[in-house]
This record gives sequence, C-alpha cells and structure tokens, in this order.
Amino acid sequence: MHLKISRIGEPGVRWSVERNGPIVRDALAIFGIERCMLASNFPVDSVVVSLDALFFRLQADGRRAFAARAARALS
Repeated sequence: MHLKISRIGEPGVRWSVERNGPIVRDALAIFGIERCMLASNFPVDSVVVSLDALFFRLQADGRRAFAARAARALS
C-alpha cells in the first residue's frame, strides 16, 4: 500500500509550508516515508501555490525520497 500526498490545502487560502507542512509530516509519520509519494494538481493548484513553494520548499521533508518512492510504486 502506498499513499499519494496530493491536493492538500484549504480552498481559497494561499498554500504555505507553515499551514500544510504538518499534514505532510503526519502522513509520513503514519505511513512511513517508504510508502509515501508527493503529487500535485497543477495547473489547477497554481491559483493558491507556485511550483517552487509546493515542491522546492518541501525539500526538508524529503523531496528526493518522495521521487524514489513514486518511481518504485509506479514501476
């Protein structure tokens, strides 16, 4: 079983690591990073977040690990 972390946030509220980081960290704690992958809903999400903010600012939460997990889960 894998968890795809996608479309997190609140309607009409700008996305931020401060508001949404805890959701990502909770998912990692519950499922383990080895079973999680990160996805986006672009270009729809561009209304509330930039790609830079969504992916590059999440680097501290293991962006490279997400990519490796996703590649294994989808292969």
